Amino acid sequence: MRLDKRVILCSSLVVSIFLMPASVVFGAEKKTPSPDKIVIATYGDEKITLEELDNFLDGLPENIQAIARLRKAEMLDSLLSRRMIFEYAKNKKYGEKKAVKDYIRRARREIMIQVAVQEIEKSAKPTEKELKAEYQKNKQKFQEGGKVTASHIMVASEKEAKDLISKLEKGSKFAELAKKYSLAPERANGGSLGEMARGHHKTTGLPEVIEQTAFSLKPGGYSGVVKSPYGWHVVYASAKNDARQMSFDEARPTLEKDLGDKKRTQAIEDLIVKLKSDYKVKKFPEKIK
Repeated sequence: MRLDKRVILCSSLVVSIFLMPASVVFGAEKKTPSPDKIVIATYGDEKITLEELDNFLDGLPENIQAIARLRKAEMLDSLLSRRMIFEYAKNKKYGEKKAVKDYIRRARREIMIQVAVQEIEKSAKPTEKELKAEYQKNKQKFQEGGKVTASHIMVASEKEAKDLISKLEKGSKFAELAKKYSLAPERANGGSLGEMARGHHKTTGLPEVIEQTAFSLKPGGYSGVVKSPYGWHVVYASAKNDARQMSFDEARPTLEKDLGDKKRTQAIEDLIVKLKSDYKVKKFPEKIK
């Protein structure tokens, strides 16, 4: 027997919905509909409104939502099935079963954790003063356009890098020093990184600090000692087209996200450290098999 694709799809969605964690189920039916909304189904003395169906779909996982919204009529069957099974379970007094009480207790715990984290994150929202301070501290990150032609020399120690700077101060040529001393792949080309725009490091693997240093230099200038995860560097800028500095208001969305993420993460980490001390945590890893 050949099954209709819609039946298969609906069945798959129903199974997925029944297997969803409590947090998703609660999210799917989180709003109380207004009494004057359109009734799209009834069962016994109960009813389901269009708003309830929409709220139900809103709470589904994103990978299901797109398909579900194209199949609202079939999804009504899923919602009806859930509601009727709930009524059946109430009549059977399944709410008194230990398994149900245990599940509710676990769901309550997880929801409270989510609410606690949300409250902590709200309290960690960056202030206007902090946003402006972050902007001033990292102005070079908030520039549009601009390119720099740069080279670098990478060595294994800070002392070697300082020795290279001494040689440059005495008139040595940067490209010649790169060919002789650099450990980087670009040594054969005199350390040349070519012309690059901001964000170059994101697609090439070049350490971000090298890019930032190159953009901070004036044409014909070289840096002090710069440390990256790969070694110690001296950076040289042979040419540069200045970028436009973004205003604070233009940079605000990025500042709010980046600083907000940093503050929220730090707030949660600090709380966990405090709680470990308050609750005198002890761990017994030897018992983990």
